This record gives sequence, structure tokens and C-alpha cells, in this order.
Amino acid sequence: MFPMVPEQFSASLHECAYRIRTSRMHAVLDILGDPWNLPILREVLAGVQRFDALVERLGVSRPALSKRLDALIAAGCLRKTPYCTHPPRYEYEVTAMGRDVHPIVQLLQQWNRDWHAGAPAAPEACRYCQHPLQIRVNCAHCRQLL
Repeated sequence: MFPMVPEQFSASLHECAYRIRTSRMHAVLDILGDPWNLPILREVLAGVQRFDALVERLGVSRPALSKRLDALIAAGCLRKTPYCTHPPRYEYEVTAMGRDVHPIVQLLQQWNRDWHAGAPAAPEACRYCQHPLQIRVNCAHCRQLL
């Protein structure tokens, strides 16, 4: 099942697991920690809204995608609206909460390009001037970069 943990580490691992479960980040990790959820959100943010299109774009199994979409809807990141009644078919769109994930997705893609060889080279372009985006975090008060 799980590899055995040496005795001297078991208390600290249990303590770390407890801290994660009780931290404010636990809810975030429940949503974004699943390996499929960020790619799903990225595709829906890019305009891919139908189930079959998501299956094709992501290469994910239908049951796995269905489970993740249900979880993202329950978490408040996505909503679904019917576009066909027979058979029932839905389009998925991001909510305000889901839109707030967009800069996180962009930052992770930028980090991937900067630090992993073979990552996609083209950064997302600014929708206003079409130049590549460079995500940075700065203080809202003094504007100092972190």
C-alpha cells in the first residue's frame, strides 16, 4: 500500500498532514491540487465549453472529466447550462471564482516556460496590445515587486 515511514519521520509527517488539512490552503488544494482541474479550467477559460471538445483537447477519459467537472461546479469555479435537451448536453463556463484562477494558470505556464526545458515557448499575448504577458506580483500599496 504505502511505503513504510522511518520512525523518526512519522510524527513530523503526521504533523505536516494535519497542518495541511487544517490550513486555509486546504480548500484551494482540494480544487487546484487535482492534476486535471487546472488544465480543464485553462481550456474553459480559452473558450472550449463542450464536454466532447474538452475530452478531445485534454485527452482525458469521459468518466474522469465528468467527475472533475462536477467537482469544479460544486466548488463554484464552473457552471453548466444546457444547449440540447435530447440527449441532454451542456456547455461549461467559468464563474467569477473561475475567472480569478486565470492569472494563476498564466503564472504557472510562465513558470513552466522559464524553468522546464521543452515547455511550450509562446507565452499568452496581451488582449490589448498583443505583446507577450509577463506576470509579476507586486504590493498593492507601494507597487514594490515581490
